[in-house]
Amino acid sequence: MANPMEQFAVKTIKPLEVAGYDVSFTNSSLWMLIALTCVSVFLFVGTAKPQLVPGRWQAATEYLYDFVRKMLDENVGPEGRRFAPLIFTIFIFVLACNLLGLIPWVGAFTPTSHVVVTFGLAMIVFVTVCIVGFWHHGLHFFSLFWPKDANIFLGAFVFLIEFGREPKEGEPGADWIRGTNVARTDVRCAELAVILSGYLRWMGFNARGHAVGASEVNIEALAVRAGVVRAGA
Repeated sequence: MANPMEQFAVKTIKPLEVAGYDVSFTNSSLWMLIALTCVSVFLFVGTAKPQLVPGRWQAATEYLYDFVRKMLDENVGPEGRRFAPLIFTIFIFVLACNLLGLIPWVGAFTPTSHVVVTFGLAMIVFVTVCIVGFWHHGLHFFSLFWPKDANIFLGAFVFLIEFGREPKEGEPGADWIRGTNVARTDVRCAELAVILSGYLRWMGFNARGHAVGASEVNIEALAVRAGVVRAGA
């Protein structure tokens, strides 16, 4: 019986070495190149002859681009449209890699199944956000991630796992969001404690999750309804 993890193995197709570094052409490189080719052909055919009444290829291309643009409008605002080409490029590349990896019987490989690929794409977005953030806000950029009315521990927890932007005065829902930041962090901490204690119990250790916070949410009932623990456990 074949090993199911074999589909994630990176195999060398053409060994290459540059300045002592291994830059071999692998099956991951091959399928990323295939994904890039498919995306290029798809976008070229869809935009080669634009018409007022779009055909199928043009409609599919416009639909994907409008999907990304509307997502930016809803989460960033109209100013985020200048980043639509970057987000669209990453989105359609990841989509193509994932879809091609589903093809059976041809030895298909999913490059995005390896963290080095997703990490590289994530770093492109992270560096871009940092450059734009510091360009517009300077060092005040860091304060946008710190929720008000939260102590050092809860604030640090939100900063590390959420990077949630604190709304400015006058923005819709600003007062409500500020009032729920601490309670939301309490729930996240409790959720993490419950899940980790569950993993420890599965490994044979005696562990219970405890969380102390200002939230009035019934953590035990929430954990039971979420399916992470059994009632009475």
